[in-house]
Amino acid sequence: MESIEDQVLNFIANKRKLPLEALTLDTRFIDDLGIDSVEVMQLAMDLEQKFKIQIPDESMNKLRSVGDVIGVVKVCRSE
Repeated sequence: MESIEDQVLNFIANKRKLPLEALTLDTRFIDDLGIDSVEVMQLAMDLEQKFKIQIPDESMNKLRSVGDVIGVVKVCRSE
């Protein structure tokens, strides 16, 4: 079974049509990938559907990197 980290990395890579090697925990959406804040929100909503979770609004506003997203998904999955 794939870890949550691997699932999120694969999801982002597929969604953005990026090679998996282009993503690390430190990859920043705006600075490194050129994804604007609206696209980050859409990505988060897509992840909510995929993992059947609800990401709190205050957490949504703090999603700056791939690692941030993985951390939020892990926290929401454990609740």
